[in-house]
Amino acid sequence: MGYPAGVTPSGSTLRRAILVAVCCSGCAALSEDLQRGEEAFEQASYEEALVWFADLDDDVPRMDTDMQARFYYLRGMTSYRLGQRDDALHYLAICREVTGDDARLLRPEWAQNVTRTLDELTPDSRSFRARAAPAATP
Repeated sequence: MGYPAGVTPSGSTLRRAILVAVCCSGCAALSEDLQRGEEAFEQASYEEALVWFADLDDDVPRMDTDMQARFYYLRGMTSYRLGQRDDALHYLAICREVTGDDARLLRPEWAQNVTRTLDELTPDSRSFRARAAPAATP
């Protein structure tokens, strides 16, 4: 790639370009990993999904708000489906905080699942632990 006569990229311009390229590739990898976890979740392979989501936990601050909402929803519902009620309460409560009043951040059925599941899990007392699962009826 040539530059017009007398024009060369400065060191700071080159460093910025490299930084942007690295950041974009990191975001793409996060998105791909989240997609793999979501696919495992949708196939009811919850243990596999949990592995993907646990691996992404430390990268959440690098995600944009849309991706964080998806991550917290999927991580919370995966925990719920695995019977990990305290973890489900934790991640779904964060999901609700991240999404706030912005209905565009979650699919409508996901938003309903968050509300319904949090209603079931949120303790009645001052405890930080999720409510126990309802007793099975014979």
